[in-house]
Parts: sequence; C-alpha cells; structure tokens
Amino acid sequence: MHKPNLLVLILIGIAWVMLIISFSSYWYYAGSKSSSDNYSFSYFKHDGVRTEWKFGDNSGSSFSSYSSAQKDAAKNELSLYRASLSFTVIAWIVLSATILFVVLSLFGILSKIPLLPTITKLLPIAGFVLCCLALFIFVGLPDARKRDCKRNGSDSFCDSQADDHKFDFVYHNDNYRQSPWLSWATIVVASAFCLGGAIVGVISGSY
Repeated sequence: MHKPNLLVLILIGIAWVMLIISFSSYWYYAGSKSSSDNYSFSYFKHDGVRTEWKFGDNSGSSFSSYSSAQKDAAKNELSLYRASLSFTVIAWIVLSATILFVVLSLFGILSKIPLLPTITKLLPIAGFVLCCLALFIFVGLPDARKRDCKRNGSDSFCDSQADDHKFDFVYHNDNYRQSPWLSWATIVVASAFCLGGAIVGVISGSY
C-alpha cells in the first residue's frame, strides 16, 4: 500500500466530512448578550433563520423559513448564501470522486485506466479552488447586505446602520456580536485539508 496515497485519502476524507457538516449548518450569526441568562442570537443560512434566546427563566429556540417578502428584501444576501452553498456542493462532489479514485489506486486498479491517475492528482486542487470560491464569495456578505438596505431603505438609514457596524463581516462589543458561523468555519478547515491533500498528491502520490 502506497503510504502517500493513504495520506491523501485521509486528508481528503477529513475535508469531505467537513463539507458534509457545512451543508446542514448555519453560515452567519448575530445577536446580543448581556449575561449568561440574557441573550438572543439568530443563525442564518440559505433557507431560513434559527433564533435562540434566554431571558431569565424563559428560554427557547425556533426555526423559520424566509417568507416571500423576506426573500425579496434580502435578495442579494440570500443569493450569496446560495452561491457559496453551490460551490460547496460541487467541491464535495469533486472530493467524492477523489476518494473513489484514491481507493481504486490503493487496490492497484486506477493505474490500469488511462488518464485517471493524472485526473486524480488534479482533483484535490480543483476541490481546494472550489472551497476557496465558496469562502471568498461569502466574504461579500457585508456588501450584499448594504445593497439590500439601499434597495429597501433610505441612504441615511443605511449610513446609520453602517455607523453601527451592521455591515461589518465580523464585529464584537460588550453586548453585541456578529460573525461567520459553523458552515464557513468548516469550509476553512476543509480548504486546509484539501490543500494538504493536493500538495501530497502532486509531490508524492502514485496513482
């Protein structure tokens, strides 16, 4: 068994799992917290928002899909969520093919099929590029929210929102915080493992 190929399989396998986690998780969160007994946070993804709250002895959570009015009001923001998710799904498909081909190489089958060994070396690079596209598209969230604000409100209102850091990609203060959440974080991890798998595959892989 070729050890570099096995290492590629492990690295790409971890990235593959990370992408699965990102599918069902939330991309962004925002909310306020004054104490451990007094907080409210909203978690956003392409098809809805989950809200968790606690005010003294009262606590709970709920999920709601976006209404037609909300979809129209947040048109640019939701398009960005969908674009990032789409590249994530394509990256997962590419990594699935990579895993299959590397497994075949471990059993000595892949080398008997023309072109597939070369393609297998390139697939982790493609997966890495797709993950990076998903990440960097999502970095455009503040601009998408600002454009939605200007579509639906006055310039003065949007300027006041900007002054309050509502369009910052990451912002924390004593009582309020907003930043990317689990989906984005897992794709960062997946990108790192894809890059590792690509480097090992190109330098030492023998398919």
